[in-house]
Amino acid sequence: MQRNLTILIYVGIISIIIGYTLTTQTHASTTLDEQLQAAIETHALTPHTKPTTDPAKVQLGRLLFYDKILSGNRDISCATCHRSGSLGTGDGLPVSIGTSGTGGRACIGTQQRTYPT
Repeated sequence: MQRNLTILIYVGIISIIIGYTLTTQTHASTTLDEQLQAAIETHALTPHTKPTTDPAKVQLGRLLFYDKILSGNRDISCATCHRSGSLGTGDGLPVSIGTSGTGGRACIGTQQRTYPT
C-alpha cells in the first residue's frame, strides 16, 4: 500500500513538471511569434518579389543545355547526363559516366574542365 502511494506521488509530480514545461514552451513560442509580427509591422517589412524571368535568357539557357559543341570532344551535352524533369536533373548514378562512357570518377579534374582536349 505504501509503495503504491509513493509511485502515485512520483507520477503526479512528473505530470505536473511535464505539464508546466509544455505550457511554458507554448507560451514562449507564442510570445516570439508576436514579437516577430510586431517587428514586421513596425518596420513595414515586405517579402522579396520574385524576379521576372526573361524569355530570351530562358531560351539561351535551353540552347546551351542541349548544345553538344560545348563539351570537350563535342559529342555530349549537359542533357546527356542531367535529365530534365527527373531525378532532380541527375542521372541517378553514384559516379558520372564521363565523356568516354567509362566512368570512374565523380567529377572531371580542374585541368580537364579548364583546358578540354
